[in-house]
Amino acid sequence: YVTDRPGTPKKIQGREYVQPQWVFDSVNARVQLPVHKYAVGADLPPHLSPFVDDTREGYVPAYRTELDRLRVEAGVAESVAVDDVDKDDSDE
Repeated sequence: YVTDRPGTPKKIQGREYVQPQWVFDSVNARVQLPVHKYAVGADLPPHLSPFVDDTREGYVPAYRTELDRLRVEAGVAESVAVDDVDKDDSDE
């Protein structure tokens, strides 16, 4: 259940209550993210743009690394080590 209000209506057992950012972050990550970080009233994780290549920018936020790990575990991404990327660039 997605809600943008500080309090939740009467909670129904078996439902998860999340803030809207969970929807966008899950779509951007292409995997259903765990809901605990997006619970109503929780401090939200940083919103990361899907249009930015963090490695090329020179800074990979910790939450990006966590999202990448979740994507690999879900089978929607392959694991690529930073050292492997550097080796590919040096071979050209």
